[in-house]
Amino acid sequence: MSTIGNGEVEILVAEDSPTQAAVLTHVLAKKGYRVTVARNGREALQFLERHRPHLIISDVVMPEMNGYELCKAVKSNPSSSDIPLMLVTTLSDSRDVVAGLESGADNFIRKPYDERYLLSRVEYLLMNREIRKNQKMRVGIEISLRGQRHFITAERQQILDLLVSTYEQAVDLNLELSRRQEDLARANRTLTSLYGLAESLLRAESEQAIAEIALDRVLEFPGVRAGWLLQAEGESALRLTASRNVPAALVDPGASDAICSCQQALLSGDFDRVINIGDCERLRNMGEPWGVNSHAAIPLRLDGRTLGILNLATEEGTVLHDAELQTLQNIGNQVAVALDRARLRSNLERLVEERTLRLEQEIARRRQAEERVRESEERYRTMFDRNPHPIWVFDLQTLAFLAVNDAAVRHYGYSREEFLGMTLRDIRPPEEFGKLMAALDNPSEAAAGLFRHRKRDGSLIDVEIAAASFQFGGRPARLVLAVDVTQKRRLEDERRQLEAQLAQERQVESLGRAAATIAHEFNNVLMGISPFAEVVQRNAGDNPRLASAGEQILKSVQRGKRVAQQILTFTRPVKLDMKPIDLDEVLASLGRELRASLPESCRLDLLSPGAPVQVVADRAQIEQVITNLVLNARDAMEGKGVVTLAIDRSALDGFVHLSCSDTGSGIPPDQLERIFEPLFTTKRSGTGLGLAVVHQVVKRHGGRITVESRMGAGTTFHLLLPHAPEPGEVRGSATGS
Repeated sequence: MSTIGNGEVEILVAEDSPTQAAVLTHVLAKKGYRVTVARNGREALQFLERHRPHLIISDVVMPEMNGYELCKAVKSNPSSSDIPLMLVTTLSDSRDVVAGLESGADNFIRKPYDERYLLSRVEYLLMNREIRKNQKMRVGIEISLRGQRHFITAERQQILDLLVSTYEQAVDLNLELSRRQEDLARANRTLTSLYGLAESLLRAESEQAIAEIALDRVLEFPGVRAGWLLQAEGESALRLTASRNVPAALVDPGASDAICSCQQALLSGDFDRVINIGDCERLRNMGEPWGVNSHAAIPLRLDGRTLGILNLATEEGTVLHDAELQTLQNIGNQVAVALDRARLRSNLERLVEERTLRLEQEIARRRQAEERVRESEERYRTMFDRNPHPIWVFDLQTLAFLAVNDAAVRHYGYSREEFLGMTLRDIRPPEEFGKLMAALDNPSEAAAGLFRHRKRDGSLIDVEIAAASFQFGGRPARLVLAVDVTQKRRLEDERRQLEAQLAQERQVESLGRAAATIAHEFNNVLMGISPFAEVVQRNAGDNPRLASAGEQILKSVQRGKRVAQQILTFTRPVKLDMKPIDLDEVLASLGRELRASLPESCRLDLLSPGAPVQVVADRAQIEQVITNLVLNARDAMEGKGVVTLAIDRSALDGFVHLSCSDTGSGIPPDQLERIFEPLFTTKRSGTGLGLAVVHQVVKRHGGRITVESRMGAGTTFHLLLPHAPEPGEVRGSATGS
């Protein structure tokens, strides 16, 4: 048998994709083969008319002449029939094999291919080509594919190579599918644990409870045998807070005094990521043998501070891989945030007690002052005990009132609903507008000052205000404490109480950022699951259970993405693109999509003037509000009934009224006041964010939303959105100023 070197072997590649052709050429040339590229089957035949390569590699899908047609043409020509031909395809089902049998192909390579496997097939075909030159005995076999019988003669011995190749790739595909199913199951268990941990940590209030919850959850991870959590005390000490399944020698009083090298590295800040400790000196030197000398160390760090360390011992022979270590690092971050929150809560309670004590001492000193001062103080204390001073929150961009307290309602004479439909201009006399805008443009002047306000009865009062900026519902706002000058003396504790409220708002904002981070991480995990589920579906074949499982996984992934998007929308509202839009046109364009989301047993009615109804709004946000309300109505009717969307621009001067009604069973009175609360839901699969997002979007538009419901008679949501004035139309303030 003669042999040839790689440098003497010429391979013809038929490939219409320049990228795929370049990759294939690079792989073959690196092995020493000479490569010629044809852009389609027709061009490959033209090359064969003037030259004879040692091997042909052809794509199946090509313009003008595909791979099967090229293979038939090569094998039917006596001058080229003995040239081995390899087809490159996805090999999706047995029809590809039948097509290969009929065309005379020698081998298949499935896309995407492994470089080493491709080269081994090339070498195999070249070697068989030399062997077959010397074969004298011819045999034949009969095979059955897709119910058809095929007799393979000696002239078609290459089909045996094809079947072997098909079987090998099917085995590889099955092994890959099994590995991915195992990865998918592991990811699902990890997600379940992360969900449970996040929910439990949010409910925990003490450091001890947080430590217990964290250990209970991490022990659910595969291979984790035991765990213990140490909290930092000062800069050089660690205290055992909680443990699970560890020997007594590790949890006895004083055991944590002996700090090992890994703990010392944590306290000194030498490492801030989870690591595997292969040989822990503390475990090795315990008086009581445990049989475990290695563990994973998860640092609990926040903002450059070391809060503690979470140690996990695994089953013998179990090694935590990078993906698992990354998951544990995320858990460590959650636990660190929860521990920091618990410490802040404890410190806040201590500060409240200290400030309460100082207030009592101040009251005692004031009682010893002059009679006039004492009487004035008594009047002030009486008023303070009954209610606090007027406090409100307004939007820095629109100046609209976002929230007011009972004292403001009583002091200014406006009802709460009137306040929330007004702006800061409506309580200022016209001559004060310039001073107001100058103060808002200069943050230092806006923090405090003396201003004139107008009450509902038209009377003017001089008030001293203290203000501070913060984020309210994801937008810039300002919290204002207003004090009438006749009540100028106030306890220092009231200012401290305001500061505490601001700190609490910032803490809520911080928790919102943490929730958004978790939603991003969750969304990243879901993006990693989708391709595996699609692989399951594509390779399910005739297995309905496997196909159904892949479909259910994809549905769950899509639902998870919607939940993550709702969390992101609620915690980090996007900047509004406010412009005049036609609400009537919005309903008309959404109608088809909304009807498609309802079952056949549900009907959607659109009631509108049939003429443009302009509102000032962000179109995408308003479409989301309408969609959320319709889907909520669908769920309330349990798939049967009528949903009605109606527009009425004459409901209130300056506003357009949009209502969404359903014929469902109604909302119980004890739940009606809570439906806009974040995370409140009565559905088994609900997130509790749909109506909360609706409420947030409407408020950000300077509008209002109310709901009325009767048991057994359905529910109606009423939205008031700012009307966009027609050209030349002038709108006045609520008080006519």
